[in-house]
Amino acid sequence: MTQGQVVMRFTLIAALAGLLLSHHSLAVADEAAVSVEATPVDLQTQSRWSLRLPPDAPVTYHGVASFDEAGMGTAGMLYPAPGVAGLLVGIFAHGVVMDVAKQKQKDRMQATADQVLEPYKPCLDKFTYRELLQKAIGRAKVGGEARLIEVDADAGGSTLVESVPVFRLTQDQKAIIVDNLVAIQLPGVGSDAAYRTSIRVISSPGQSTDPQAFWLANDGQRIKDESARLLAESFDIAFNEVAKVPATGSAPYRTVRYLEGTVEKIERAQVLAEQCERLLIRTLRGNLMSVPVARSAVDATVDSRCITEVGSR
Repeated sequence: MTQGQVVMRFTLIAALAGLLLSHHSLAVADEAAVSVEATPVDLQTQSRWSLRLPPDAPVTYHGVASFDEAGMGTAGMLYPAPGVAGLLVGIFAHGVVMDVAKQKQKDRMQATADQVLEPYKPCLDKFTYRELLQKAIGRAKVGGEARLIEVDADAGGSTLVESVPVFRLTQDQKAIIVDNLVAIQLPGVGSDAAYRTSIRVISSPGQSTDPQAFWLANDGQRIKDESARLLAESFDIAFNEVAKVPATGSAPYRTVRYLEGTVEKIERAQVLAEQCERLLIRTLRGNLMSVPVARSAVDATVDSRCITEVGSR
């Protein structure tokens, strides 16, 4: 594969990541929504893995936007067309116009949400995928010996991991979210048989009274380190998912309440694991999410292992 083909491939995957981001933000618990079919693979004997670098560019960040009201409030349309055929044409044309109008409204809402990033742009505009992945690969806890390879390099007999992460900052600036499209391909196996999934990791809400000053200290080192930590956690989740023995049964779906910054969110999901006021869940769409839950006043200070890596946030 030439470098031009790899860049084009990454561009197409990045576009898919943007669509996935919008889909997640809509928070529609729809079992018929698009999901990526995973082919179980065995990584127990794989001691090396290679993480392919995307084309070098600044890491993608957005502000968290709520699209719940996108397309709402649009006035109804009359269909001055004779007969059933004319009516159907009118309805179809109206649907196209509505889709375009809804997308434009979502674009405006996202642009407004992105304004929360203005103070961070001087440091984030210099934060590249190479720097991010170099930080993240050293923090991943599973998968064996890891290395970075160039965008057009061969994995050299190791397990190949490809990743397209998109980050978002909550409007209260208390939490960072990563949506990571990840593919894991065993050596000697075609790309069509690779494990593919979408993993979202939401950081626990920070406690700082001045989150902007906290994140931007030391030229934004904390926001960069936390982004890398979240990405590494998504890799750990992916490796654990593909290496585990298939379950004989499945956990029931239930209503899960979690935090996105200081905002409570609700998702219909299976709870796969629970530790340190965090849940690992699988949504109705089949996506994996690692989310924080409300901290218990009883056990918040019991387990020192639950202290976040970035210190007092």
